Amino acid sequence: MNTLLFPITGGLAGATLLAACALAIAQPPVFGKGDAALRHAAADNKTTFLVFYREWDDAAQAMVRVVQGFTDKHPTKAITAAVNITEPGERVLVDRFQISRAPMPMVIAVHANGAVTGYFLRTCTEANLAPCLVTPTKAACMLALQQNRLVLLCTHQPGAPTLPQAVRDFQADPHFAPRTQVVTVSLADPQEATFFTELQLSTTTPTIVFMAPPGVLIGKYAVTASKDEMAKALAAAGKCCNDPNCKHNQK
Repeated sequence: MNTLLFPITGGLAGATLLAACALAIAQPPVFGKGDAALRHAAADNKTTFLVFYREWDDAAQAMVRVVQGFTDKHPTKAITAAVNITEPGERVLVDRFQISRAPMPMVIAVHANGAVTGYFLRTCTEANLAPCLVTPTKAACMLALQQNRLVLLCTHQPGAPTLPQAVRDFQADPHFAPRTQVVTVSLADPQEATFFTELQLSTTTPTIVFMAPPGVLIGKYAVTASKDEMAKALAAAGKCCNDPNCKHNQK
C-alpha cells in the first residue's frame, strides 16, 4: 500500500475593549484583495491564510477570528486575508482554486511559493492551522506534486550536494525528465528538522525520497540505488504513465 504524504477567546476597560473588537468584526476586515495579499506575502516569504466567505455571517466572522488569532501569533510567518467570493475583483482567485460552489466559509493556506499547504471547510482551530506553516523544502515538494510532477528529494551532507547517479539518470531520460522535479536539501539545515522527522529520515545518511502526485511515497532509497530500480517501483505503484507499451509498465 502506498503512503500518502501530504493529505492537504471585566472591568470597564475590558468591556470597552470587547465593544471595540465587536465593532471591528461587524464589518469585513480590511486586509486588501486576495491577489494583492498573496503577492505581498510572497514578497515577505509568508504563508497567506485566505478566508473565503459568501456572506459576512457569524460563521465567517468566527473563522476570521480564529485565523487572525493564529497569524497574530506568527507575524513573521503568516498573514490573514478575508475574501468575499461574490466580489467581481476576486473572480480570478475564485477560479484559480475552483471554489465558486464550495461550502463557505473556508480557509486555504498558500505558501509563499504558491503551494497550497492546507484547507478547511466551515470551521477550524488554531491547532488545525499550525501544520500549514511548512518548511521551505516541504513547500517545494508540495508545489511540484500539485503541478503533477514526480519529486526526487535528495538529502546530502553539508558541502556535498552532488546528485546521485540515479537522479541524474532520471534527469537525462526523456520519458521522465519533463515531469520530474529534483529538490535538494542539506541534512544540517535546522529549519528542515521537522520535515526530516515527518519523513523518518536519518540526519546522517544521505537519502533519495521518491514521491509522485498527489503525494504518494514511492520509496526511500540509498544514493547507490539505480534508476531502473526506482522506475519499477514507480510503475508498481501505478504512477508511471498511461502508455501500455512503456517498458516500466510491463507486468
